[in-house]
Amino acid sequence: VYTIIRNLVIEFGPAEVLDSFVIRPACIFVAIHYIEDTVIGILVGRAVADVAFHGIAGVMYTLRKKYLRD
Repeated sequence: VYTIIRNLVIEFGPAEVLDSFVIRPACIFVAIHYIEDTVIGILVGRAVADVAFHGIAGVMYTLRKKYLRD
């Protein structure tokens, strides 16, 4: 059980922190700023933030598999 929790924290922890406090608010802000329709801006910002989240999680998964034993 410890290994499962450790792996989840390593893979998703950094992605979640960055997504919640930096990436998602910035993406939504920029999208709303450049797209005149607020709803479309929010949807575009969320989509870009989702891609960034999964990219970070994927990198962390790769690093975990490379450097840690299961």
